Amino acid sequence: MAVLVLVLGAILLWLAPLIVAHTALRQKIISAALSDFEGSVTVGAASLGWLSPLAASDIAAYDAGGEPLAKVKSVRSEKSLLALLSDRNRPGAFRVEQPAIRLVLREDGSNWEDALAPYAESDREGSTEEFKLQVIGGVIDVRDERAGGQWRVDELNASFEFASNSPQEIRARVVGRVTANDAAPGKISADLVWTPGQSPEQTLGDGQLAVRAESLQLGPLAKAAQRLVGDVQLHGTLTCDTFYQWSAGGERNRIQIDRLAAQDVSFRTSGWPADDRLQTALLNCSGQIEADSSHWRISNLAIDSDFGRLQATGTVPAESVASGKIWADMLGELQKEDIQINGDIDAAKLAGMMPLTLRIRDNTKITSGKLQLSLSSKSTGAPSFTARLEAENLAAVADGHRIAWEPVLLTGQFRQTKDGPIIDQLVCRSSFLDVSGEGTLAQGSATINGDLKEMAAEVGQLIDLGGLELEGRLNGELRWRRNEDQQIAGNGHVALADFKLAAPDRPSWEEKELVVDVVAKANTAGSEISKVDTASLTLQSGSDRLVAELMRPVKQPTAQTAWPLRLSAGGQLDTWIPRLQPLFTLAGWNVEGTVDLNATATVAAGKIDAEAVNVRVDGLHAESASWLIDEPRVQLETKGSWDQSKGQMVANATTMTSSTVAFRAEQLVLQFPNETPAVSGTVSYRADLGRIGSLLSKPGQPADQQVVGSVTGMIQASYQASVTQVDWSADIKDLVYAARNTSPPAYEAIPVSRTTDWQEVWREPTLKLAGRKRYDHKQDRLTVGSFTGTSDTLQVSAKGTIESLSMERVADLTGQIDYDLADVTRMLGAYLGPKVKLVGRDKAEFKLSGPLVRPGASSAAVTDVRTASARDAVARPLVSPELTANANFGWQSANVHGLLVGEGELVATLSGGVVNFAPLDVPVSEGRFKMSPWIDTKATPVSLHIKKGPLAENVRISQEMCHTWLKYIAPLLAEATRAEGRFSISLDGAQVPLTVPDRSEVHGELDLHAAQIGPGPLAQQYLAMAQQVKTIVEGQPLGNGLSSRATLNVPQQKVKFDVKNGRVYHQNFSVVVGDVEIRTSGSVGFDQSLDLVAELPIRDNWVDSKPYLAALRGTVVRIPVQGTFANRRFDNRALRDLNRQLIGNAAGRLLEDGLNRGLERLIRPPR
Repeated sequence: MAVLVLVLGAILLWLAPLIVAHTALRQKIISAALSDFEGSVTVGAASLGWLSPLAASDIAAYDAGGEPLAKVKSVRSEKSLLALLSDRNRPGAFRVEQPAIRLVLREDGSNWEDALAPYAESDREGSTEEFKLQVIGGVIDVRDERAGGQWRVDELNASFEFASNSPQEIRARVVGRVTANDAAPGKISADLVWTPGQSPEQTLGDGQLAVRAESLQLGPLAKAAQRLVGDVQLHGTLTCDTFYQWSAGGERNRIQIDRLAAQDVSFRTSGWPADDRLQTALLNCSGQIEADSSHWRISNLAIDSDFGRLQATGTVPAESVASGKIWADMLGELQKEDIQINGDIDAAKLAGMMPLTLRIRDNTKITSGKLQLSLSSKSTGAPSFTARLEAENLAAVADGHRIAWEPVLLTGQFRQTKDGPIIDQLVCRSSFLDVSGEGTLAQGSATINGDLKEMAAEVGQLIDLGGLELEGRLNGELRWRRNEDQQIAGNGHVALADFKLAAPDRPSWEEKELVVDVVAKANTAGSEISKVDTASLTLQSGSDRLVAELMRPVKQPTAQTAWPLRLSAGGQLDTWIPRLQPLFTLAGWNVEGTVDLNATATVAAGKIDAEAVNVRVDGLHAESASWLIDEPRVQLETKGSWDQSKGQMVANATTMTSSTVAFRAEQLVLQFPNETPAVSGTVSYRADLGRIGSLLSKPGQPADQQVVGSVTGMIQASYQASVTQVDWSADIKDLVYAARNTSPPAYEAIPVSRTTDWQEVWREPTLKLAGRKRYDHKQDRLTVGSFTGTSDTLQVSAKGTIESLSMERVADLTGQIDYDLADVTRMLGAYLGPKVKLVGRDKAEFKLSGPLVRPGASSAAVTDVRTASARDAVARPLVSPELTANANFGWQSANVHGLLVGEGELVATLSGGVVNFAPLDVPVSEGRFKMSPWIDTKATPVSLHIKKGPLAENVRISQEMCHTWLKYIAPLLAEATRAEGRFSISLDGAQVPLTVPDRSEVHGELDLHAAQIGPGPLAQQYLAMAQQVKTIVEGQPLGNGLSSRATLNVPQQKVKFDVKNGRVYHQNFSVVVGDVEIRTSGSVGFDQSLDLVAELPIRDNWVDSKPYLAALRGTVVRIPVQGTFANRRFDNRALRDLNRQLIGNAAGRLLEDGLNRGLERLIRPPR
């Protein structure tokens, strides 16, 4: 039995590879072996045997999303399964036939990088000592989602080999064909021999790479390299034979270009204007470059193109190339090397390809010109350095006219001797600039003379200066001499006469005469400066002066030396600010005042330590379109430091005083870890709110609001581990907010004793604000730990977060307001008037979520509500459409201009830029008030809308309503002495611009259910007129009948009304007194102005018994009225015309006399 088991086990073991190859175990074992792979691999067929090679066919790999990565026709091993398992470190040779790879390039990587990421992160032990891979007939299809385009590598044959020798050597060879778009395919081959380093510092080891290409399309190569070199566009074909060799872990490198020829080349980068690009039909390059840690050695480097050529041989300091030094610094380094550089550029061809980059004027074309550069340096024997730059034969055609420029030459020749450097020649020659210099360390001189206006004119013929204006004459000289004590004394003098520099949207910089003087004394040791004893720089222009001087000698000066300096400056701000335009600009500002600055500091490369800085400005006046600053004196005192390497500015103690704001800062540190600066320190401050309010006043316009009060407070900030923590407080005393009293309110006439230019809106004896904020610079998140505001009237609290503070400012804030409406009403009494009273003590909660700034807009793109109210259009919405919010506001009772409002709550939500209010239904004066409003913040200007439907139902009329607002719809109810009845109001729609209510549009209907009204002054005068008409018609004595104390009966009726253009229009409002009816139509303005017509129908029963008055039957007498409610002007011509029409005899004249006397009594103001 045991023997049988052993036999069966041996058989199963022998058949195991065959069973795996032909059953589902094959796929399960593959999945287990590739457990880290997030995609899937399938094998169509496999051949496995202990003594036979491994073989698999129809292999496919898919990524995690099911997209294909590769398909392989077949894979076959050289060794058997038994040999592979017995020596895993020597897998031998594998042959891969017809692999097809799909590669998708993205901005952040590729599909293959995603698939292999788990293996790149894993730390797998073990090593392979001998391995060979042969690829036959491969294809790679590439799609670039970032830059667009597709290309293919086919006919791909490759070999890869790990040698078993020590150190291990890797050899690889790749041959293929590259096809892009419909272009002819190009060929490429690469041979690699690499010996990896044996230590972490020598990982690159030694190796060499030979690349050959023939008619290779450059477009696909450029697109594939965009992740490394940025957005570049390169087109053309390349044929090359190059060789690259490295050793010592990459510290020594050599690249040899035996041949590099490119045809139909076009190149541009994203930073260039869209139509600018470099193009050449042929580009040739050859030469050799060797590089190590100290130098680059160039041998016979030659670059030739249609628009220029360059030849170079010699050495270049490696640091100069790696650090990207500017040309001036690099030229200084090259003087110590052996190098020869020659080159030239065809200016006409270059300008034709790059007109926008070079700012060539429109309608201007360069027809000829050549720029030639030569540079020669010799460091051995008799060291010398020669540089020459020349522009010649420069000509152009502008607007059909030919322009030619004189040659421009810049040349310099220097020699190094045992006594120091010698300047043999330093010359710059042009039609507008002349520079010359010569000398030795013992003595020498240099001069400069130029005409800036002529320079601008010459250059401006060719280059668009963008509105830049340049004028003035430049003269300067520099002289130095060394005495017997090895001390060099030097002085320089530069004068600018009639200088002007003006650019659009910037203050013009003008100098009648600007003089700069430099004086210095130094000791030398051979050809080196051993000590600088004294040095000073003086700038003088009119009354403006700047002096910088060395406070004490400096020994062995180098580029890193710290220089102790004393700086003093003074003069007028309006002339100093244009000089500082290279540092900052104040576009749109007019600044005046006298400045005086004194400072002592130690200045070194990238570092400034200021021992004391004192700035005083007297008579400061600064004005812009939105600001107005007037300060008798501003004083700033500080000391601190700036360290560029740390990105840190420290102000140990800073004090600023002015009549508006004063503060003292201790240990104030400003750090620049990224785009958002970090602040730490303690600041205590005080401010006059009235003067701060005046800063916001628009010059030339009277302020429409006013704030008075004083504030003191403290700000404490700390920065640690990329987090800034801020605690702050503000104590405000005697706060008063007032609005300009442009017109008396509609609800009452203000006595003269109370009439002022300002109307107090809000007053707070004390208001305390405090908060704690935390800003995470890496996460760009602001956390509002707490915010509180406490006064006698309100208590406010809020907390939450704002994500992406520097961009969209996505808020998640909640808060609460505790209020007593009786106190609020009392505070706003002067503004709301005595006719508005609110009662209720409650807590209103609010929540704010979403971006405070529209996505894609800058954080500065915030709508200015001050200007929004004064113009027809605002450029951007008031709030982001993605912002959401909700809040509630409740009350117990209210009296609003006679409307007795019951308990209610207003619930508002903001979404999509619209504030929607929950339907409101509250008791009002024994009736109901209903409203479904919303506010559209996207509108220009922001507007309140009310939906169509009933607004008020069965409300009891009160005398106060007639005094305040009903008179606008029904003017005969104005100043009613008593009122009884009910009414309803329905709206067809309403739109009220919140910042300009005069533009409101409201359409609706007033439904009067019947009312009895005691007539006010306007109704009394109409009643008197009606009495006159009736008296004349009935022939009764004047003055009998209607009484001014009669009751106006308002019958059941519906009155249409419309609000537009700051006026309320109505039609056919009717009242009846006895058998007299008065109907009015017209409008009442928000300013209480009147434009009305009253209709007095002549009743039939007035004329039935008088045949001679039959013509009056059905007649309507129309009487217009203008003026205001307080100052009415009636037009009585209708009555006079009526009288002349109907009365033509002596009796008529008697009646007319009576009528005239009656009208005179009627219209004469009552005494």
